[in-house]
Amino acid sequence: MRIVQVTESLEIGGAERVVVTLANALAARHEVSVICLKTLGPLAADLRGGPARWLGKAEGNDPAA
Repeated sequence: MRIVQVTESLEIGGAERVVVTLANALAARHEVSVICLKTLGPLAADLRGGPARWLGKAEGNDPAA
């Protein structure tokens, strides 16, 4: 199964740690991708399923993202 998690960033924080932990647990049996809207952050290095990608979203509404 392909799973995509979308988050604002992978900066140091509780929700960001949950995204990484869940992605790593699911990667053993599924194809997992993590998309960061604004920036990657240091927790991106902890992902085992593959690299995170970022969209470079600007503040507010950003249709390009």
